Amino acid sequence: MTKHLRTALAEAATSGWAVGSASLDDLKLEGRWLLNWTTHETRGHPEGADELRPVPKGEANPSSLSATHGTGEQPLHTDGAHLLKPGRWLLLVSPETSNVPTLFWPYNSVEVNAQVGDALQEGLFTLVSGPKSFLAPARSVTVLRFDAACMRPSDSRAMTAAEFLSTRKSTALEHMWDEPNTFMLLDNHRVLHARGDASAEPDRLLYRIGFDVPKAAKR
Repeated sequence: MTKHLRTALAEAATSGWAVGSASLDDLKLEGRWLLNWTTHETRGHPEGADELRPVPKGEANPSSLSATHGTGEQPLHTDGAHLLKPGRWLLLVSPETSNVPTLFWPYNSVEVNAQVGDALQEGLFTLVSGPKSFLAPARSVTVLRFDAACMRPSDSRAMTAAEFLSTRKSTALEHMWDEPNTFMLLDNHRVLHARGDASAEPDRLLYRIGFDVPKAAKR
């Protein structure tokens, strides 16, 4: 399954996702020196290498999914949905094996009827982003966004969109972390993702890096 990040990027640009095998350090080197990536700082980590661990409800950030779901299953969502424009690429890296899967649902317009399609593009959500809020649809021309933790339906069409996206987990695909030092790359603009139930694996660890690359680097 060995696959370089550049190869995975080309694959994910078409399918929305790709998997490969590499250490976090090797991925950082490739991203920085070959792809010239721009990472998004998360939780105070300048390199964007955020540690994702199961967090009980009582210990979680009030605005996080863990505050609602704790160490149990999390719903499908977009990373950084509360931002004016979420980052394009989401890299998840597992240094060890894990029995907790990552679920993901690539948006496919074939699955969407006219009513839902209209709701996704025209329904307005209130995006809660720190002290500021703004209005946005779930789907624009290039970006699908959804996170029930920070998106509040502001009209009936947004409620239809939220109901549709909240039920996509039943059709989501599943990635198992069967080998150490493996990674998953998601197109964060058209693939929703979620964590499986981690209540039986409190030490589960993934590293997360959100990033963008210059257009030429995708070729």
